[in-house]
Amino acid sequence: HDHLTLVTKSQGTFKVPNLFECKNGRCVTYDKVCDLQDDCGDGSDENECQNNFRCNVNSSLFGVSYIPKSSLCDGKFDCADLSDECSGECGRRLRIIKNILLKISAWIIGILATMFNIVLVSKNFFSIRKIRTSASLLNKTLIIAISFGDGLVGLYLILIGIADQRFGSEFCTLQR
Repeated sequence: HDHLTLVTKSQGTFKVPNLFECKNGRCVTYDKVCDLQDDCGDGSDENECQNNFRCNVNSSLFGVSYIPKSSLCDGKFDCADLSDECSGECGRRLRIIKNILLKISAWIIGILATMFNIVLVSKNFFSIRKIRTSASLLNKTLIIAISFGDGLVGLYLILIGIADQRFGSEFCTLQR
């Protein structure tokens, strides 16, 4: 683990020496303390440890789950509830578009690309009837195909901008 955790025995009385006493009264050996497993059943052998992160899931289906601190905010979901990446500790890391300049650029380029390419596709499509040679027909067809593809890229940028506006910071939790 990336963090060293020292566990010391308290000055209280022990029923059995060399054992960690859990808050629920159970006892576990000290090698079970801070090992990322809830050996006590109440989490008291992991709660004060500095080497782990406690996932927010706490149910009979998932139980209590701990991950190493080094796995927190690393871009990979380790907790079943995604709290290791979507918690306040990670902040706004996993937004669709984080930088305001990129957001503005996506909107402007997306709108312009969509509009201009709709005009190009329409103009070239309606001028096909006037073409006399097969080479000209091939050129017009390629221009229409490229313009259509470029228009789809513009539309995609607009959709990314809409998704960023709509989902914002909730985007992280929708990654399942």
